[in-house]
Amino acid sequence: MRINKDSDWTTISCGSWYTTAIKNDNTLWAWGYENVLYKKILPKQICNSSDWIYSTSGTTHSLAIKTDGSMWAWGANWYGELGIGTTKDQTELTQVGQSKEWINVRGGCGFTVAQKKDGTLWSWGLNQYGQLGIGPKYCDSIPNQINNATDWMYFECGDSSTFAIKADGSLWGWGDNLKGQLGNGTRIGSDIPIQIGEDKDWIKVSSGGAHTLALKKDGSLWATGNNEFGQLGDGTNINKLSFIKIGDSNDWAFIACGSNHSIAIMKDGTLWSWGINDRDIYGDSTKTTKNIPAQVGHLKDWVSASVGSGYTIALRKTQMISSTELISPTNYSNYLSMIQSLVWHSVETATMYKLQVSQKEDFKITFNLSLSDTTFKANNLLDGKTYFWRVKSYSASDSSEWSDIWRFTTGASSVTETYLQSINIIPNPAGDFITVTLKPSEGFEPSEGSAIYIYNMLGEKVMSVGAENFLPLQIDISALPKGIYFVKAGGGIAKFIKL
Repeated sequence: MRINKDSDWTTISCGSWYTTAIKNDNTLWAWGYENVLYKKILPKQICNSSDWIYSTSGTTHSLAIKTDGSMWAWGANWYGELGIGTTKDQTELTQVGQSKEWINVRGGCGFTVAQKKDGTLWSWGLNQYGQLGIGPKYCDSIPNQINNATDWMYFECGDSSTFAIKADGSLWGWGDNLKGQLGNGTRIGSDIPIQIGEDKDWIKVSSGGAHTLALKKDGSLWATGNNEFGQLGDGTNINKLSFIKIGDSNDWAFIACGSNHSIAIMKDGTLWSWGINDRDIYGDSTKTTKNIPAQVGHLKDWVSASVGSGYTIALRKTQMISSTELISPTNYSNYLSMIQSLVWHSVETATMYKLQVSQKEDFKITFNLSLSDTTFKANNLLDGKTYFWRVKSYSASDSSEWSDIWRFTTGASSVTETYLQSINIIPNPAGDFITVTLKPSEGFEPSEGSAIYIYNMLGEKVMSVGAENFLPLQIDISALPKGIYFVKAGGGIAKFIKL
């Protein structure tokens, strides 16, 4: 499902049960249950500043970086994962030290890793499995530099392990390795960075609960670690201690790991998922677990994704389909006939339009119609009523905002409008039916038609109908008593006798 109608999200990051995100106006937003600062079911802006460039969500803590390079943190702080020198939870954004050199940050399960402009990596929080990469220290509440390297290019945090790629394309890992998630051929963890294999063509890596995915320059996908639910995608449920290639494709462009499932995007923009699916984490409307990559839907415009505890959020590059513009009848038109063609402009990517017509502007009581065309002929409008109408555009995957609301009113003009040369009624005298033909005056160009009114000898209006484009119109007068009647339209008048 789509998260509201906004189409200006740039980054997203999922925690256990909450999400942080940034829009292209550099505002920071959050929603979810376990976010200590904001417990909201819909996105809510955090503070009023518009100078955020990146945010990350750990299990129950969050961090964000501003354009000036400062880093701010909030949420749970049991192990010092906020990096502010204490283990007290924070319900307000709190700056992490005084440095303004931060360029990137990732949150794990009770720990954080971040990078400075000089290429160095820093970490803080829980270090039970060595995931901070600073040696045998249980936890720390302030940033500590990870070795002396300054050529780190990419890094990611799993639940209890950390991975990074250097400028030369080499892959490094540290932390928990009980399930083989480090991919070094053993189950032995490390509390300092160790190189994984000898290859130097790695470009991306992602770590989940206890499994890891990685991409190489050639677009190939590799995986290692826990495979209980098929989250490695190799068609088995057997754990792996070293990275193995997944499938034959070399078209992978993006990867993200959840606790026990995986998400990936191909170069053609298609979205794929595998592993546990007990909560429909894939987004494929099933709860079927798969141990090989399975395409999610048919769209080809996915660009990134983030995975939380039992849910997935992904970004698409498609902008929302444009709203249409109404054409006719023009806004605030009056004295229109009871037959009207509602016309609006076509939208290039639209496959369907939804039309609403109502006698109230709130559209609580409304006429709804789905159409593939950009014209609808309303044949049963009531006399002397004001109607409101609007149109929404739909593509195969999106819907636009509603168009502007226009209004028009049916009924006779209160001023004299003579545009008829004659009114012809046959037969006359008549029985149960008459056929009325309106002949417009010379030079008059009818657009829709005319409202026709029938009055009795007392001047009381007893019937009203619409004549479409001045074509002959048969009118059922069987309900009228015998007598003399008058047909009025467009300033013209004609008499007939009902037998």
